Amino acid sequence: YLAAGDIINISKDVYIEILSPQRGNVLDEEDENKNSLVLRLNVKGSSVLMTGDIDENGEKTLISDADVKCDILKVAHHGSRYSSCEKFIDAASPETAVIQVGRNTYGHPSEEVIKRLEEHKITVLRNDKQGAVGIRVNKAGGFGIVTMRN
Repeated sequence: YLAAGDIINISKDVYIEILSPQRGNVLDEEDENKNSLVLRLNVKGSSVLMTGDIDENGEKTLISDADVKCDILKVAHHGSRYSSCEKFIDAASPETAVIQVGRNTYGHPSEEVIKRLEEHKITVLRNDKQGAVGIRVNKAGGFGIVTMRN
């Protein structure tokens, strides 16, 4: 099992850091979202933070345990109102946020989460609006975003 502190080296300039869960954590059988794997893909100094389905408590724990700074944030739990708290967004400070969401009965993404991201001048991309979101990395390590729809 992967745990916080593990590093997966892909190449000289590309690696993945595992930020959560902590090694030895007991799995939560009642709420599997709390067991989400959180990782950051690093490419030549740029990074994408992938947060799984953690909630606000998971985000607060994460920022107390790890550096979550990133260029692109995959927003936790499909933009649920129980995630993307102010402290977490401040700590991550991404330029772009991607919300993986489609039709659902949960009300995802939450309007308050979208508003919070936009108030921080973060570009918000959503699968239900832009379609598939692709991330291209150039030779210098910079990211480019490609979407299926405009």
